[in-house]
Amino acid sequence: MIRTVNRHWRNRERARRVGRIAASFARAVQATLTRTGFRLELEPEPGVADSGDLETDLTELLVALGEGAREEGVGAALLIDELHEVPPDQLSALVGAAHRVNQERLPVVVGGAGLPPVGRVLSEARSYAERLFSIRPVAALSELDTRLAFQQPAEDLGVSFTGAALDQLVAVSGGYPFFIQSYGKHVWDLADDSPIAEDDVDLARPRAYRELVDSFFKPRYDRATPTERRYLHAMAELGDDDVASADVAVRLGHDQPSRVSPQRDGLLTKGLIYAPERGLLAFTVPHMAAYLRQLPERP
Repeated sequence: MIRTVNRHWRNRERARRVGRIAASFARAVQATLTRTGFRLELEPEPGVADSGDLETDLTELLVALGEGAREEGVGAALLIDELHEVPPDQLSALVGAAHRVNQERLPVVVGGAGLPPVGRVLSEARSYAERLFSIRPVAALSELDTRLAFQQPAEDLGVSFTGAALDQLVAVSGGYPFFIQSYGKHVWDLADDSPIAEDDVDLARPRAYRELVDSFFKPRYDRATPTERRYLHAMAELGDDDVASADVAVRLGHDQPSRVSPQRDGLLTKGLIYAPERGLLAFTVPHMAAYLRQLPERP
């Protein structure tokens, strides 16, 4: 962003000052935010964004950026992926800085994407975060859009699917974009000719699923502690839909959900499950329950 500012802003002195403030910010936070740090080939701006307090410094950096952007007649966007995994102190600083930018009505937008717990994580970081941010759920693709996601790229290359093959791909992918990519890739690689048929999907499914196990399901499962894994298995044994936390507790041999609340809270914090409404729990990714049920060993 700083490079873009220095290349395109008309007010060169303003651009250089934003760069110097960014250098101050980098110097102040690199020891705590990154293992190796980062460098900007600019001299720091003394006394600005260099206090060592993350919220103060980030606020001063974004305000300087926003004031310059307003003068230039442009906007700036800070976009963060996996927002639910930002450490609480950093997320609190980010929300505080975004609040100040909003109060100043500066043309800086802070946006992010994350798993369903992101709303709860934001509220815990700052109580006013729910008023500051507009949270928009992004669900799985509809059946029609899932079909188009498989069909359109293939048709662009002169390849089609049989109806039965498409039906099967829609079912196994569940409309989840990463699953669509994985199943689409493997069926494309294995099919010999057009149209891609149901037997091509039959051949591709085990390979795609193996890839999903290694790169999607297992890494998530490995993040859980043994007691948290038992909680996940209890949820999976209750079915694929939302489950009541009270039923999970009973499944684990307890009459009160509070007896297993540490495991539930740990899984919520790690983004492996979420609460769609009070008293209910669900997995944050599709087909997780089916994956858990087929594991040969249980904790």
